[in-house]
Amino acid sequence: MKRKLLIALGILVALVAILGIAQVVVAGYLFDKNIDKVIARLQRQVPALSLSYTPGNGSLTTRSGRLDWQLKLPPNNSLGLPYISGSTLTQVEFGLLKVNAGFNKVNGSGNLDELLAKLNLEPIGYRAALEGKLLPPRVHGAIKTTPFTLPLTHGSCVIGENSLYASGSGPDNLHAELNLSGFKCQGSELYAGKESYMLNLKALQLRVDPRLELASKRVYVDSLQVSIDEFMADLSTLFMLGFNPDEEVKDPTLRDNIVLTNFKSTLAFSDIDASGSGYLNFDTTGNYAWGFPAVKHGTAQDLYRLDNLHVSGKTGRLAVKDLFKALSKMNESDGFDHVLACFSPRQEFTLDDFSFDHQGQQVKVQGHSVAELDFAALKIKSMQADFNLAGGNVFVEGVAGEKYAPALALLVHEGYVTYADKQYRTHLTINNQEISLNERPLNLRSSEDEDY
Repeated sequence: MKRKLLIALGILVALVAILGIAQVVVAGYLFDKNIDKVIARLQRQVPALSLSYTPGNGSLTTRSGRLDWQLKLPPNNSLGLPYISGSTLTQVEFGLLKVNAGFNKVNGSGNLDELLAKLNLEPIGYRAALEGKLLPPRVHGAIKTTPFTLPLTHGSCVIGENSLYASGSGPDNLHAELNLSGFKCQGSELYAGKESYMLNLKALQLRVDPRLELASKRVYVDSLQVSIDEFMADLSTLFMLGFNPDEEVKDPTLRDNIVLTNFKSTLAFSDIDASGSGYLNFDTTGNYAWGFPAVKHGTAQDLYRLDNLHVSGKTGRLAVKDLFKALSKMNESDGFDHVLACFSPRQEFTLDDFSFDHQGQQVKVQGHSVAELDFAALKIKSMQADFNLAGGNVFVEGVAGEKYAPALALLVHEGYVTYADKQYRTHLTINNQEISLNERPLNLRSSEDEDY
């Protein structure tokens, strides 16, 4: 009995092996037979693109070759060239129910590197990989470029490695991700012994979930996310104002500074109905700091900080599909009208959270509003709103300043704003032309005021 089972198992393994080899052989045959057809179809889709494939060495499971490409440029273009061209080495490997492909730039081929040299750019290398699986059906792809230096009029930027990843299992299940490792830019001129500007970006990531509608051949975006680990800008104030380094000024050390850390922002459409209308949800976090100036008379100044900033909520319904089409027409004379037409006249706005920390105290706003809009007249016909606002005394009094400090004190005295435990609080409600703070009506209109 055991011997029969072993024989049956051996036969099964042999059949699987034979089928696997047959599948690889068939895959290689189909590649050889259809590669020219695929190239011809690509050229029909992109008329300005010319492709030529030259087969190289191959085996039972691999195919290698060289793909030469040429992209025609519009007449009288700023580059002064009729086309851009280059070459890529290809390597395709066939496996059991899957295929892998690799692509590498051929340095010095075509005129791409020559063009970059004319622009004072170093040659930029690239490599790419592609994987396709049959079970379950899915495609993964990636492309990376090598670091390079970008010369500028008053300095230069060192751009780190860039990568683009994409995957999908169908028109409704696509994902793309762009990663920029960072860049460092600095000016060539010195102001008070420091570079005119210094820009530093670390880890920029862009994620998008597109959706392909085959019938209309349009691409829609369901969600978009941008994140930055750190961005820093250190700028000479005099340089930004157009002064030369050797011009005499009262304070040549003046510098401005902007710092952004742990930034992440997400936009996503939700509850899309049969007509293509849905809500736009947003969520943003990060830490912000700035100084104008950050250096004065050679001494560093404290930066103004908003830490743990969080903004989240959603807008009212809008025509998602029509919005992308309208945005493509923004350069037309009536482009803005196309965008407005995507929004419903009745717009709801929900602010789930707007908060940040400032000098150990929190500022927080939450609320909801509903407005009836007249897009033709660009007017608000009616509006209802309900918001709760709270802020630490350091931030609120700093915003009010000496000029409006008496007005703030009066609002507290009359009950429009409450003050306790170093926090200012109020409840804002709007009912068309009636505005109240802490349920106390405010009279902000004159007899000459017009309706919304």
